[in-house]
Amino acid sequence: MTPTRTGGVSGLASSAYLYTFFDTPEKLATGRPHRVIAVGEIAAVDQGRDLYSDEDDNPRKFIVLRVRVTDLVKDCGGYVRDGHVYVEFFQSGLNADGSPRVSLRKWRKWLPVGARVALFLAKTYQRDRAVHGTRGLGPGAVLMRSDPQGFLMERPDGGRVALFGGNENPPGAWRDITSVDEVAVRARRALEKRRATAATRVPAPGCGWCLGLFC
Repeated sequence: MTPTRTGGVSGLASSAYLYTFFDTPEKLATGRPHRVIAVGEIAAVDQGRDLYSDEDDNPRKFIVLRVRVTDLVKDCGGYVRDGHVYVEFFQSGLNADGSPRVSLRKWRKWLPVGARVALFLAKTYQRDRAVHGTRGLGPGAVLMRSDPQGFLMERPDGGRVALFGGNENPPGAWRDITSVDEVAVRARRALEKRRATAATRVPAPGCGWCLGLFC
């Protein structure tokens, strides 16, 4: 993970992801089963949980990004419970003394409080043993994880606002978008269009039927 020369943060999503890149907000919103799509402001970057695998005694350390939601496009499952969403990111590997190679202070510098973000989120999964599992979470909150393209942050870039973040800084048509609000508007319209189309073809499903694609 390296800050770009203009202040954005790349590598927020794991480089191990194999995924189809979507070149517009509309395709991103409808192309994968996100549980939450939202715009908000970073409220805090806190130390998160440690995960241990059966093969390794050294933990993988995570941070929790707390985002105050200002525009909720989609919440399939009621994950925004206190006006915030909580997004987990891998922090870094460890030094020989067990400390993280990338400190929490650096993460807080790269992801400043008040920065505006657009989020496309799924519920996080857990395959390994967790320690400090509730660290960084509000009461009743559920950890979420970002789509590989699903973290977009407004940052200044040569006198204008540009979007940064995700597995790579958004290329192509994304570069013409200078506001997370525009991302939300376009995602909402795409979801509404898809729901309207689905309603003419199938009976109204129960929650979970569509894996979050339509709800």
